[in-house]
Amino acid sequence: MSIKVNCPNCASRFRLPDGAAARQLVRLRCRKCQKVFPAHGRGGEGLPRILVAHPEGEVRLAVAEILVKAGYGYSATGTGKAALKQLHEQEHVGVLVDCALPQMFAFELIDHIRKDETLKDLKIVLLSSVYSKTAYKRSPSSLYGADDYIEKHHLIDRLLDKFQTLLADKHQASENILPSRTEQDEMNERLHESELKEVGQANEPCSEAQATRLARILVADIALYYQEKVDEGVRNGNLRLLLSDQIAEGRRLLAERVPVELLAQKDYFELALVSMERRRKAELLEDDANAPKGG
Repeated sequence: MSIKVNCPNCASRFRLPDGAAARQLVRLRCRKCQKVFPAHGRGGEGLPRILVAHPEGEVRLAVAEILVKAGYGYSATGTGKAALKQLHEQEHVGVLVDCALPQMFAFELIDHIRKDETLKDLKIVLLSSVYSKTAYKRSPSSLYGADDYIEKHHLIDRLLDKFQTLLADKHQASENILPSRTEQDEMNERLHESELKEVGQANEPCSEAQATRLARILVADIALYYQEKVDEGVRNGNLRLLLSDQIAEGRRLLAERVPVELLAQKDYFELALVSMERRRKAELLEDDANAPKGG
């Protein structure tokens, strides 16, 4: 039987070589992007599978390394719509979701999952970008129905512990499975370099795509850490008043990376904020419509 795997970096799908398919654990080089990644010889068949939904290939690669070593199968995708498709095509036990997913925000993907009878019991961990590690001094006020969260700079050292706790009744990994300290440092360095490519870095030219992505990340973090205020503001039409301090901080962080000339052409932050506000309002209206009516 032909066993297929997908590259966590570029999502290319190809058949395992016959020799590799017979082994328990293999390392493969993707023919398209040339990245080396781990895979189970039987394609993860029979193993508890976790979906990684994140737009950065390096994040998906790092998570795949950790999950495979711990005895999990994995799927990987970069958008919310593709994530839903994969969840319906293969059985999964958990999902790692980037807060600022392209196409749909994390809270939308979670809402779809929790309202689907076939998916509602999945364990969901949110991955917060926390672009500024000093911007938030508290835990998120709510997780929109997710089971836990990780800040991106703790992804490598805390990912496995989060899922091990949530999936304790489904899978127990062997001991000493975390990457070594040297391996963790190398992974974190690759993640940092990937993030700089995605959103640009200070004192260097920033593209429109990078400005758009950074604005979405900043708005998604506000949505995660201030859900009560977001929902109140969306319902009452005073979102910008309730979150004036957080919005001002987000704009300041965006201005640190995006040239004045680019900001003058388009209000990237406002566009991301409007998108989040519109999508959250649609969810709240649907929830209100489906809520039990009082006697």
